[in-house]
Amino acid sequence: MQAVRTLKIKLSLDKEQKLMMDNTLKAFLEGLNYASQIAFDNGEITNKHKLQKIVYRDLRNKFGLKSQMAVNICTVVCGSYTSQHSNNVYGSLAIYKFPKVIYSYGRDYSFLNDKKIISLNTIDKRIKVPFKVNDYFKKYLTEDWKFGSLEIVKTNDKYYAHITVNKEAKEKPLNEFKNIIGIDVGQNFIATIYDSKGKTKFYKGRYLKDMRAKYKHLRKQLQEKGTHNAHNKIKALDKKEQRTMAYINHCISRNVVNYAKKTNAIIVMEDLKGINLSCKVRKNNRYYRVSWAFDELQRFIEYKAVELGLKVIYIDPSYTSQTCPKCGHIDKNNRDKKLHLFKCKACDYSLNDDLIAAMNIHHKGYDEKIKLEVDKSA
Repeated sequence: MQAVRTLKIKLSLDKEQKLMMDNTLKAFLEGLNYASQIAFDNGEITNKHKLQKIVYRDLRNKFGLKSQMAVNICTVVCGSYTSQHSNNVYGSLAIYKFPKVIYSYGRDYSFLNDKKIISLNTIDKRIKVPFKVNDYFKKYLTEDWKFGSLEIVKTNDKYYAHITVNKEAKEKPLNEFKNIIGIDVGQNFIATIYDSKGKTKFYKGRYLKDMRAKYKHLRKQLQEKGTHNAHNKIKALDKKEQRTMAYINHCISRNVVNYAKKTNAIIVMEDLKGINLSCKVRKNNRYYRVSWAFDELQRFIEYKAVELGLKVIYIDPSYTSQTCPKCGHIDKNNRDKKLHLFKCKACDYSLNDDLIAAMNIHHKGYDEKIKLEVDKSA
């Protein structure tokens, strides 16, 4: 199993290097939109080798891009149309608005001087750039991790390199796991856990919902002004809200995974792909549901668990909040969403509705573990 991370470093470019990097960012962006238009005109090409045959020479000659840069553009563009098709979106031109450059390790970039200098290709010449890295990310510069693609990101005249790194993570055998943790994610409680030992834990989300309501109100006021300065402030608020959500999700995921490691537990979560499209909510709660970072929290839990050799199982979310864990009776009226209360219509078993969901997720995870063990022994 592959553990994949993103290493983030800040580049210390001089004036001449900044100019060369800006020229490269501009050329790459123009190349992306040119290749995207060609792919669109030819039936939304998703095969990078097919697109490469059509646009490679033009990318080299018209935009001055290096060989590997031209190849990477074809990969990015075909990836965009593949993603659109997987979401049943056809007949839509993929447009790239923000400058970026994608590099390949060993061809477009490499590390020098015991990983204190990074060598980067530009459309002018190769440049050697010192960089700064946060203490948290230094572990990804060790020999344990292999370098993948690199993306240059420019923010407020500052240049950053986001590098994909990966390593092989060995998953523990199923028979070594002594516990199963069911995790329900939501709005009132960001996460609710229930495990085989009967341990429960709630991660409250009300304060976060209040904070996001405040940001929503501020955005509305700024939108009514309609000025350029107000627009910039809205973007700053959006980034601040995203950082806050990511920080909280990191804290919760670290806590959950540390407990799973301590108790040798399998982590079980619901497969929530498309949940915002299929789940109906009240109009006042639509913003919070659609923008809620369910996926981010689950991804954080998963990648932290995989790195430690823990197993993560995703189960079908159907009826996890409507099923009585005591008698098995399923009824949508078992759950009172306003009171956040579950009361079985058949046996009167009563409990918090989020905890009921976590219990049912745990039970489904246990069944899935048994199934995996049977399949392995067959």
